[in-house]
Amino acid sequence: MNKKRYLLLLLSIICCSSHLLGQKQTQAKDLNPPPPPACGGAVGVNLNTLGDFGSGAANVLLTDPGYESDYTYSSTLPLSPGSFTLSNSTANWPTPFLGASWIEITDNSVNPDGYMMVVNGMEDNAIFVEWQVEGLCPGITYEFSADFINLDDSTISIQGLPEIEFLTNGQVLGSTGEVVQDETWHSFGFTFTPDAVQTTLTIALRNNTSASAGNNLAIDNVQFRPCGPSLSLEEVLPQARCEGESVEFAVGIGSSSVEPIIQWQVSQNLGISWQNFGEPSADNSLIIANLPKDLVLRALVAEDLEKIARPSCRYISNALIIEYLPITDCPTTVIDTSLCANQTIQVGTEIFANTGSYQVLLEDISGGDSLVQLNLSLQEPIVVQQNFGLCQGDSYKGIIYLQDTSWSTTATAVNGCDSLTLFNISVFEIPRPQINGPASICEGNLDQLVTSGSFVDYEWSTGGAGPSLSINQAGTYGLTVTDDAGCIGEDSWVVLPTIIDVKYSITPPTCAVSADGILQIESITGGSGNYQVRLDGKVIPEASVAVPAGTFSLEVEDSKGCTFEENISILTLAPLQLEHEASYQIYSGQSAQLSISGNRPLTQVRWAAQDSLSCLDCFEPLASPAYTTRYEVTVEDDRGCTATAEITVIVKQQFAVYAPNVFSPNGDGFNDYFSIYGGEELALINQLNIYNRWGNLVYTQKDVSFGSQSWDGSFEGLALPEGVYLFQAAITGTNGRTEALSGEITLIR
Repeated sequence: MNKKRYLLLLLSIICCSSHLLGQKQTQAKDLNPPPPPACGGAVGVNLNTLGDFGSGAANVLLTDPGYESDYTYSSTLPLSPGSFTLSNSTANWPTPFLGASWIEITDNSVNPDGYMMVVNGMEDNAIFVEWQVEGLCPGITYEFSADFINLDDSTISIQGLPEIEFLTNGQVLGSTGEVVQDETWHSFGFTFTPDAVQTTLTIALRNNTSASAGNNLAIDNVQFRPCGPSLSLEEVLPQARCEGESVEFAVGIGSSSVEPIIQWQVSQNLGISWQNFGEPSADNSLIIANLPKDLVLRALVAEDLEKIARPSCRYISNALIIEYLPITDCPTTVIDTSLCANQTIQVGTEIFANTGSYQVLLEDISGGDSLVQLNLSLQEPIVVQQNFGLCQGDSYKGIIYLQDTSWSTTATAVNGCDSLTLFNISVFEIPRPQINGPASICEGNLDQLVTSGSFVDYEWSTGGAGPSLSINQAGTYGLTVTDDAGCIGEDSWVVLPTIIDVKYSITPPTCAVSADGILQIESITGGSGNYQVRLDGKVIPEASVAVPAGTFSLEVEDSKGCTFEENISILTLAPLQLEHEASYQIYSGQSAQLSISGNRPLTQVRWAAQDSLSCLDCFEPLASPAYTTRYEVTVEDDRGCTATAEITVIVKQQFAVYAPNVFSPNGDGFNDYFSIYGGEELALINQLNIYNRWGNLVYTQKDVSFGSQSWDGSFEGLALPEGVYLFQAAITGTNGRTEALSGEITLIR
């Protein structure tokens, strides 16, 4: 059978059964239009996925859901004050507990098993419930909203009405005011815009009622979702249409500072699941060329391509559902077909070869009319498009691709038309996470590394996960991320050990015992600043401190607890050292010249008072003690430093005299006389006697001066013979003291 005859036969089959086909027209309307959000514009998905409290067949959830709450979870009824439970209906609660006080309600949703949070409140300013929200998008405004109902019957006067505060990161965002007794769920909401780097947030609902009586409420549908401009999705030129026709839709967008990006989505299960329709673009209108059955349409809107791919950054329009109604003026049979170039198709007796829509009135075998609509198009070469997504640097069939690439191949299709295959490779950029954190850290202190951008997966070199990492030591930290395209990127951050460098100078004390040295802190670098300086554990409030000589512990601590420690030794320039004789030895009646000097110029001297010193403020006094005496002296140098010393003068209690033991009176002019010699401290030889070996006096003389020529070795004018003679003398010193002196003398010729 040739192709032309095959098409004709197919047409006849369609014609003959066409009167059995029902026809419908389209009319678009909102699918379950939601109430307007608190923010006044379009909203996105709820990022607080646990905010509807879940669902269950049990009237009360038996297990603690583990919420962050200052109230206690209870599955036992009735609820005691300061507790809460999750329930799908209060109608099945114990009648004695409800009585005429609490109303019977279900949760605020269409799900009969949906749970709500039921609270018996107190006057406590406590947190009802708290959640962590992640993946926030910089620059996006969010709506924080919830539904509340007063559980006390409106016919009963209650002292305290529920009042709830909305908190973000512990700060009050807004308050419900008093939730009235009217047996009605009320929605409250407020908007919040995080700062440019905030990606996570803690949201909470807090009790703000000033009374314990009453204050009974239920909470449901706690939502935190993107809030943007108003969106209005409508059908362009709405009119009755036949099934399969082209239909155009447009979305109206409120004021916006940028040209938004739109991603169309369709659903064929009444909005239970959605699929992207086409690629994101700035075009706010959409034409569906062949309207399928049971179609629901909506638009996602965001500021740019990056945000349109992230649920936390985009807004959702109203959804339109397309209804089909039977009509009588549409074709009973619609043939949509295409031909290769130079081919024709016959409907009834007419032959068609050009692109267009044609209507042919046929008569079926029963004699009835049948209107056939032929939608014919000439088939261009069959184009098959294959799209691939690669990460930058990946390969396809052995070839590495760094940028978007397209190529095509041509073949003959089974139907005889040309077949063109287009290959499009989209190359996704490698994600480039950027780690931010401290440049340095001191061992054991806690700090954090944070990465910019939002990714599907985070893997740190330490084994950690998530966009941030807590650290307590220096090192190199690597991060591998995976984006929603499956591409992998890396970054690393080097944290150096915190080294606090302290430069200081020391001016030594002027004296060993002085405390006028200066420790000057000249500079402190490294660390986090706000330093505290301590010397031997005591805080130094200024940059300099007076110090004595010694060894000290210098400590510097920054605001993060990092420390610098060093022992420093402070010495004097040079201690004052004295030079002197430790002792002098004199004979009775003699004097000693004392002397004191130092290693530095001396300016003052003070001798301890003594009558035997010639002066008390001179450096070289004359000491004339009658007995052994210790002299104390204190000196001061040109820097005011002092030192003391002791000098002892030992006095031998005898006169210093000299009597020769040999003399030679031979007339040669040398040593011809025996004489006794002494110093100035001696006054006179009172008596001098000389005896021979038999004890006979051979010479005597009184009042002899020391050193004068005395005995010439003769007796009564005759020279005495050589031999040993004995002398005896009585001497007197200038101090009046007398002393006996004796000895032997040898006479030689």
